Amino acid sequence: MSTGEVVAPTGRRGWRPRLSPVVRHELADRFRGNRGGLVVTGYVGVMGLVLVLLYLLVSSLAAQDIGFDQAGVGRFLFENFIALEFGFMLFVGAGYAAAQVAAERERQTLPLLQVTAMSPMQIVAGKWWAVVAWQALLLVMGMPLAGAASFFGGVGALEVLLGTVHMVLVAAAFSAVAIWISSVVRRTSVAIIVTYAALFVVLVGPLVLAIAEAIAREDVPTASMYLHPGTGLAAATLDAHGFPTASILSPFVEAMAWRGDGAADFDVLVDGAGEGWRVRVLAVQWTASLLVTWLALWRASRRVRPGREPRSRRSRRNGTTPGDPAPVPGTAIGVGVPGPAPGTVPPPPPSGGPS
Repeated sequence: MSTGEVVAPTGRRGWRPRLSPVVRHELADRFRGNRGGLVVTGYVGVMGLVLVLLYLLVSSLAAQDIGFDQAGVGRFLFENFIALEFGFMLFVGAGYAAAQVAAERERQTLPLLQVTAMSPMQIVAGKWWAVVAWQALLLVMGMPLAGAASFFGGVGALEVLLGTVHMVLVAAAFSAVAIWISSVVRRTSVAIIVTYAALFVVLVGPLVLAIAEAIAREDVPTASMYLHPGTGLAAATLDAHGFPTASILSPFVEAMAWRGDGAADFDVLVDGAGEGWRVRVLAVQWTASLLVTWLALWRASRRVRPGREPRSRRSRRNGTTPGDPAPVPGTAIGVGVPGPAPGTVPPPPPSGGPS
């Protein structure tokens, strides 16, 4: 080959995933410095401490000979740990997602994203994918701890898989809602407060409706429990041979798998009481999660379009928008044509003109 010969690139550099610039920037910013490593280390430490406390608790219960065998110990650790991990994922993801668009607006960097070649949906989807990737990282870091329960038995691979899918779908749906809230308000602090208020409604609202349903029907509530994410997690992680072992998920299973002979027989549970309610709950909640994710991202993309900035109270009262320029003294508002200064007499028309 001669020295001056130019070799054309073949373009075969191996397969590499094409990340959105927004996702790449958010992940790089998340792990810039020691902040990301400290958060992950703290998360693993807290979850490990939770697992140790749960083990000490179940060991003391098993020592009292109240029916905990080795498989029951494994079920107790798995169900309580995965329920606490699910709550932690929702809590952390909500705060992270609530700051996505509102923080860009406060830093005045949102117009820089709007003038790029990316569409509003690509911007919003990139923010959402960054949040989901962060939640998935926390979930993966906690899976070895959750897998420790398998050493005691009573936990199958299918239960772990279904529980993981349920946590990811529900957490991703609520992260999309948090991003939509962040696109509606102007300040990050307001977005975080509204997002956590919405999370409180999601977790506590169905329980209040269940109490009202139980009072109205004078029976065990079932319809309201379809709305609670904990019911879906219980349906996904339920042992195929029976019910949960005195865990956080037990009330959800007992409400859905009760034999249907009235509230008086509520405690008379049938071993493996049918799989129909599990399929229905997972189908309803997973479908609702996908629909809520799409709808929230679509609404957020409409709010991220140029000219759709949220208006403050002062701007609504004055009839202006945040992007309007401030009026210059001595000019007509909204026209830009210089006018006479206050307290002066307008000059006479030039001579020689029409009278």
